[in-house]
Amino acid sequence: MGNKHMSSCTQPQAAEKEFESKYYTREVLGRGSSATVRRAIRKVDGKAFAVKIIRKSRLTPKDLRFVYEEIKMMSRIDHPSVVKLEEFFETHARFFLVMEMLSGGELFDQIIERKRFEETEASRITKTLAVALQYLHKIGIVHRDLKPENLIYASDSPGAHLKITDFGLAKLREPGALPGAGAAHSERETMRTSCGTPSYAAPEVIRGHPYNQAVDVWSLGVVLYILLCGYPPFHGGSTQELYQAVLAGQVKFHPKHWKGVSGEARDLVSRMLTVDPAKRITIPQLLEHPWIRPGSTSGSRSSSSSSSSSS
Repeated sequence: MGNKHMSSCTQPQAAEKEFESKYYTREVLGRGSSATVRRAIRKVDGKAFAVKIIRKSRLTPKDLRFVYEEIKMMSRIDHPSVVKLEEFFETHARFFLVMEMLSGGELFDQIIERKRFEETEASRITKTLAVALQYLHKIGIVHRDLKPENLIYASDSPGAHLKITDFGLAKLREPGALPGAGAAHSERETMRTSCGTPSYAAPEVIRGHPYNQAVDVWSLGVVLYILLCGYPPFHGGSTQELYQAVLAGQVKFHPKHWKGVSGEARDLVSRMLTVDPAKRITIPQLLEHPWIRPGSTSGSRSSSSSSSSSS
């Protein structure tokens, strides 16, 4: 992938004019407290993108640092299973982040619709996301907020790629700073910030302990559990009760919902949802697990709408 484009904020009018010379902006796709996402059409070829327009006036100094960090991270990423930043422009007042258009909907919506996934497809999805996470970790990025809402299909066509999105809570380390295969729990590079979505947060994050990329394995384990049975592994009437359940780490496979799921699938879930990060399966080990079947690398949307709800 070529270098991402950045227009200097010392020439704000030039940057905004350059964006407007390259793209038509169309309807609003979404809004947040400081940003609006619109569909954009590249004039040269008519290709559609999603442009995230962030107003600096609505950002705190801390928020502004996060935006720069996110842009720095996204500018490094070039992987088929991770959303792509095409280019970005910065003016005195705004950022324009031109992202690849993902129109196939969230994995979350598919879970609601289908209740649960066949093992073959769940294995394919898990392998695809694990490969993408391995790539991100290799270039120094820990996502820290992996969940079905942040996993989006490129289109609604059969075979569409599932992609990791939303790097707002991700952390960038220099490539090589993160421990490699077989050393995933080294203290060479750890983080401490408590962040992420409670249902998907790893025990070490909840405890406020130093942590590393093993937190992404835990979150992927929660996603896999949900894919196979249709509900999350840990529950609580409050966030505090939920955290207590996560820290206890007792993964239950209720017969009513798990009787048709293979022992290999359950084994992988258990190894991903191991409370002690030093004993948790690493991504290289996960990719060698017998349930992650050879040849299941596409991570695409199934051409069949069938589910395993009969199990």
